[in-house]
Amino acid sequence: MTTVRHFEAERARGRVRSAVVADHDVYLSTDSSIPFYVQIAQQLTYLIYSRQLDAGLPLPSVRSLASDLGVTSNTVSQAYAELQNSGLAVSVKGSGTYVRDDVFTQDDDWHNRNELAAEAVVRARRRIHSLGLGDADLQRHV
Repeated sequence: MTTVRHFEAERARGRVRSAVVADHDVYLSTDSSIPFYVQIAQQLTYLIYSRQLDAGLPLPSVRSLASDLGVTSNTVSQAYAELQNSGLAVSVKGSGTYVRDDVFTQDDDWHNRNELAAEAVVRARRRIHSLGLGDADLQRHV
């Protein structure tokens, strides 16, 4: 399982980039086959659903986050568009992108579903390992 310690070691090797969003690290793996905008959107989605980003909180400007992560503004714009399409963020022209004010009333059972998903991943990982395969094999199949 990927940990902050793992990301810190990978960052030292130049394989991971990071930025801070509201006192929380957002990481990009340069070795991953997952597009950067998806990595950004997934991490921000987690931070929102886990209530680490408050409703109504302004997200970093597109240019600022792009600069911090070493990606293009278009990449961050795509990530923010994903958040908007999933109903987690709202863009205010000339002001920026914000976590929706009503985001936590939309889906109160996320925590339960997340816990069930985490348990399913642990079971799948154990099964993959029992077959003599590793985490890289698991990632290929997900």
